[in-house]
Amino acid sequence: MLATTGRGYVSLGVTLRAPGLDLGNSAWSARAVFVLEAGEEMTRLAADLSHFLAT
Repeated sequence: MLATTGRGYVSLGVTLRAPGLDLGNSAWSARAVFVLEAGEEMTRLAADLSHFLAT
């Protein structure tokens, strides 16, 4: 989920879930919402994530 607030900020929602099909709805999940300044802060986050996921 990516939404702008209209005030120069962006809300970025991230959800992590256990792999596979969970018909019993018993698998774990975690959700976080980050509020970032539009522009340089988002650019820095994208670069950091690229570096983290590449290793």
